[in-house]
Amino acid sequence: AVGKGVVIGLGGGALLSLLKSLAPEFFWTAVELDRGVVDIAQQHFGFKADEKVEVVVGDGLALRCAREGGQDRLNHAGSTLLPSSQNVIMIDVDSKDASVGMSCPPIVFLGQAYLCTLRDLLVEGGVLAVNVSARDPALLKMAAGRLQQVFTTVWVGGEDGEEGEALNVVLFGVKENSTGTEKLDQPMLLQRLQSWCEAVGPPEERV
Repeated sequence: AVGKGVVIGLGGGALLSLLKSLAPEFFWTAVELDRGVVDIAQQHFGFKADEKVEVVVGDGLALRCAREGGQDRLNHAGSTLLPSSQNVIMIDVDSKDASVGMSCPPIVFLGQAYLCTLRDLLVEGGVLAVNVSARDPALLKMAAGRLQQVFTTVWVGGEDGEEGEALNVVLFGVKENSTGTEKLDQPMLLQRLQSWCEAVGPPEERV
């Protein structure tokens, strides 16, 4: 099925390239604040935008829901998307403030108003994925708690690190009517990924 997704934070473009390979029927939009990052991804990491992948140089925090009867508007001044239009939204943004103890994402991306906007952009059953890296487990708990204030179902995927090491997890907020919180271990995540890949078909059928 055709779907839409937004990735906030381009980096080297590896995540978008993987998503495009796994789900070529999707239309992806990357929102990257720094034009230099986009240039590096294209010149040194082989990332290419095409008819299925669009790159917008702008602030991911400026994403807004279009008003009724409006339309998508993607530009550096602030992107506006139709409500209930995205199947997946991913946040993969590094923090420049080392004093916080959480290197990804900047805490402002976990603000309740912003998370509510992202939820409103998702279709029913759509997923918000947030890459979280922190040295303090309490910060991971805080990040999960922020999502739980907005999403009725939150999954936590990843492995705990040793004491003093950065802990890296991916938080998944699901827009749905049911409630609950589920702790996903690595085998469960791999099983869900395998099921999703089988659903979109084998690689030779996705070229």
